Amino acid sequence: MQKIRTKSLPQLFKRLESDLPTYDVISSYIGVDFTDPISRISPTDSIITLSSSDKWDVNLCLLFPNTFYYSKIPSFLKVLEGCVWTELQIEASINPGFMLDKNKSVELAQPHVLYNTGMSKRNIILSINKKINKIETPLL
Repeated sequence: MQKIRTKSLPQLFKRLESDLPTYDVISSYIGVDFTDPISRISPTDSIITLSSSDKWDVNLCLLFPNTFYYSKIPSFLKVLEGCVWTELQIEASINPGFMLDKNKSVELAQPHVLYNTGMSKRNIILSINKKINKIETPLL
């Protein structure tokens, strides 16, 4: 089997619409075009939505030094710059965690927190979040 390589964000979006597994799509991204959307945002923004569909959202998460990002949505993550301490939120007295280094990918099915714990530069994480179809019905 030939390993796929995704060299641009538009190519990544197209592959998400195909039948390829989401983990394979995010893991195959080797592009550097993610810096373009970052250059056009406010310095205080930390989440950039790159694309959205009925099934998923594709975001860039910018973690500045000594900051964190919490997500309760199942996610596929790939670290594009830096390294991120990832903690799983399983409501234990001590939640398990692990370091996710540059160019590493992971699928997280439960709530999690991403930390940039005092690193001197910002971390950039590509995330593909599955949309949860939740219909809110009012109580009668």
